[in-house]
Order: sequence, then structure tokens, then C-alpha cells
Amino acid sequence: MSIRGVGMILTFIIAVQHFGVIAQNLPIVGVPTFAFVDPVTPNLANQVTEYALSLLKNSGRYTIVDMTSEDQRKIALERAQENYKSENWIDSYKAMNAEVILSGEITSIKFVKINHDLQPGYRAAITLTLKLIEVETSKILASTNIATKTSELRLTPETALASSLDGINENILLFFKDNLSQVFPILKINEVKKDQVVNFTCQIPTVLKIEIGKRFHIVHYELLGEKRIPQMIGEAKLSKHIAEDYWLMTVVSGEKELYKYKDQLTEILCSEK
Repeated sequence: MSIRGVGMILTFIIAVQHFGVIAQNLPIVGVPTFAFVDPVTPNLANQVTEYALSLLKNSGRYTIVDMTSEDQRKIALERAQENYKSENWIDSYKAMNAEVILSGEITSIKFVKINHDLQPGYRAAITLTLKLIEVETSKILASTNIATKTSELRLTPETALASSLDGINENILLFFKDNLSQVFPILKINEVKKDQVVNFTCQIPTVLKIEIGKRFHIVHYELLGEKRIPQMIGEAKLSKHIAEDYWLMTVVSGEKELYKYKDQLTEILCSEK
């Protein structure tokens, strides 16, 4: 690596330390066990919940708070109590620092048993409702109904259900992506010309696999009373991967507005469009 390259990386490390940026600035999603209209089959509800948990974790786009068991709930509460200073924390999700809750209700799971001498087994289909609920306000941010196609033939009901769920993974991820925007910190203004910002360094987890050229909103958070109100001040596009989770962003619009807030970078974020 060239001396210049080493110098650039050191600059970014210093910037991270200076602004105290969290390495993975991801939405925190709490996932309790999905509800099921048929109480005699809780194992199936658990299987669907575990599928959703695994899908969201593996996407790399969210920080997941696992609430699927009492043990997991207690661990999360103990971990979060030091950071949660409110006197009134009736809502346990707030105490666990979750920002959004994924609420799931399984409305039906249908199995068809195939009694065939050559290949006996099961087929399955499921319908469910998903809701994203904002913890602070209890507001429902979005909801969707999802129905799977009948699965391929499998040996057991559980494997048939798993096969059916595999057909809706893209639906679940798209539901999240469309309704839960991710934001990324601006670490350093790199180039300025005539009181206009040309480019800056942004921190985006590489696991998200965001393509070069993708555009983001530049958002300034203004404190009004006790609330931080987002205001879009421009746009930027992903131009170059520098190192690890550090990316070069080129300002497309709002160059002068961003310059006005160049000394308030902790109040500015890049947001997915």
C-alpha cells in the first residue's frame, strides 16, 4: 500500500474516533414470537419466527433484538438497562433499545398429506400479516399480508413449511427495505470549492453490498423542542470504496447547504432514498 493510501486510512480512523461513530449504524429491530390463531401448534409459530429472525440477521441490514424466549428477553433487558435512563420504562422494548418491532400474526398454515407409494410426504402453504411498529410512539409504520404458494413435496410437515417460507424471503426483505430506511454517518468533508462541498467520507457497512452510483438523501436533523426533525438538504451518490466500511460520496445537489453545516457533522446523515 502506498504512503498516500496509509495516510488516507489513518485520517478516516481519526475521524471515526473524533465523532464517536458506532461501527454498525443499523436500525434496531425487536422480534417477539409471532402470534398464531391456532394455539395448539406453537412449534409452528416458533419455526416461522426463527425463519424471520435468521433472514433478517443474515441480511446484515439490521441489528436484531431476539425476544423469542423468556431467557432471551431477560438477557436483552439486563444488557440494555445500563443504557436506558428513563424513569418510566413500562415498555420493555424501550428498555432493550429496540427502535422498531416486527409484529407477526400467522393467519393460517395448511398442510396436504400425499399418500403415494413412490414418494409420500407433505406440501404446505402459509399466510401471515407483518407489521412494523415504532417503539417510541407505538405507531404502526407499515403492514403487509403475505401468502406463500404451495410448497414442494417434503418428507415432514416442518420441512414442507420451511420450503414454503423460502418462497417469500424476498417479500419479507422488500417489505423492510421499502418501509425502514437506513441512515449512515458522514465522517469527514474531503473537498470544498467556493463554499460548496464536493465530496465527503461516509460509513456504510460493506455487508450491505450497495452498488457504486446509488444515490442517497443528505439529511440534517434539527432540534425543535425535544425532537430531532429531519430535513433533506441535498443528494449524494456512492462514488468509490476506500477501505473497510468507508466510502467516498460525491455531492449531487445541496453543495452549499451541506457547507453551512460542515461543522455539525454529527447532526447530518445519509439516508437511503
